[in-house]
Amino acid sequence: MVPERFTNNLVGRSVSVLDFANNKVIARDIESTPLPLLGSFEHNVLMGKLAFFTALGIPDNGLSNTAIRSIDPLKFRGKQSDNAWSTCASCHPAGLADGVTWIFADGPRQTLPLDATYSKRSAAHDARILNWSAVRGSNTDFNNNSRGVQGGVGFASDAPFAAATPNPNIFNHGITQGASEALDDETLWIQTVRPFFMPSAGNVTAGRTVFEENCASCHGGAKWTKSQILYRDNPALVAGVPRDPGLTLAPSLGGQIQSFTLDGKTLTYLEKVDTFANTNEGEIKANGTTAFGGDGFNVPSLLGVRYHAPYFHNGSAKQLADVFDAHKLNSGTIASELNTTERSNLLKFLNTIDGRTEPFRSEADDFRDPN
Repeated sequence: MVPERFTNNLVGRSVSVLDFANNKVIARDIESTPLPLLGSFEHNVLMGKLAFFTALGIPDNGLSNTAIRSIDPLKFRGKQSDNAWSTCASCHPAGLADGVTWIFADGPRQTLPLDATYSKRSAAHDARILNWSAVRGSNTDFNNNSRGVQGGVGFASDAPFAAATPNPNIFNHGITQGASEALDDETLWIQTVRPFFMPSAGNVTAGRTVFEENCASCHGGAKWTKSQILYRDNPALVAGVPRDPGLTLAPSLGGQIQSFTLDGKTLTYLEKVDTFANTNEGEIKANGTTAFGGDGFNVPSLLGVRYHAPYFHNGSAKQLADVFDAHKLNSGTIASELNTTERSNLLKFLNTIDGRTEPFRSEADDFRDPN
């Protein structure tokens, strides 16, 4: 009797039958659910999901009219990562977050969930500036994670095992679309990522009031963050490439977008909330120099915040209630400025925020639509 084992192929919507004893594939794709039509929006989204989850690779282009089950990721080994050691989903399971603080080029960085990269109310028209230090502007920029962190050649016109010449159009705050079909499809899939539904906590009206009065200016808006790309195009922060004159970069450089000014009004992106100290030995970049953070941080979303501990850029707040002891509010902290009842009501409300929760206006909303 053949010791058969089965795999559920989520993207291919099929089941594979494996013979472990003889290391053989008995049947690669037994359809479990019909796939969307080639060239359809649903097909492109599903292809983007494959690009996100594969640790091997897929073709850069020609995907719209390619059947998903016809792609053999082994033939594209080395594109997403070196020897398939990692994928986007390694840190972002289901497009969310692994709860780990990693040491990156900017410093220690708690993984951010991707459910608030784009607004679910206005899609790509409301996109968040990316990373804790606002150093990236789109999913396309992260192709350089495949190249610079994961050891792959990425999804922008490099063949695996080749010399891996970088695509000159991809850099932080570079082009957002058009680098390759694979990256564009991946962006489409990220736009579909949703937060978990939070459990009901009964009446949270009192907590909503505390939030509106103390938190909504930064954590309001459809994405539950005021971080929004409102400047013209996506500023290419490389030598000789012009950018929107209203943009101000952080003094510590590194492509951190600090603020945007238009018609005499300024929207600040990097907020100092007293969670960074350059005397902290843990605040170092991957190269051992002092981490970014002295200029403030790009406001994180509170969508599904209940499930994304630990908190802050460096994961220093183990529980959501611990945030209150360190996060700046007015002349003190949340803990010192709010009384016990207010803190309790606020925490109760925060633990309910999901995609169904009615948001508040943020500073970005007032900046964009002052009337």
